[in-house]
Amino acid sequence: MNITPGTAAARAFAQYYRAVADASIELAKALEIVDESRPRSLDMINLSSLQHQVTEAPGKDSEEGVSPREITAASGETTNPTSGRRWRA
Repeated sequence: MNITPGTAAARAFAQYYRAVADASIELAKALEIVDESRPRSLDMINLSSLQHQVTEAPGKDSEEGVSPREITAASGETTNPTSGRRWRA
C-alpha cells in the first residue's frame, strides 16, 4: 500500500495509529497497577513447599515475628534448611 503524506488517507491512518497507541498506553498502565487491597493467593505466586510452610508458621504475623527454629519446629522438620545441621526439638 502506498500512502502519500498530507492526503486525507494519510491523515486518517495517522489518526487511527495515534488512537491505537493511546489505547495501548492506557492498557499498559492498567496492567501495571498492583491492587494492594486485594490479597494475592499464595498459589498464584508459585512458592516452593518450604516457602509455603513458612507462610503458615504460627506467630509470623505477631510483633515479635517467628524464628527459623520455630518455623522448623512447626513444619515438623528436624534439619535446619539453611545449614543442614540437626536441631533438637
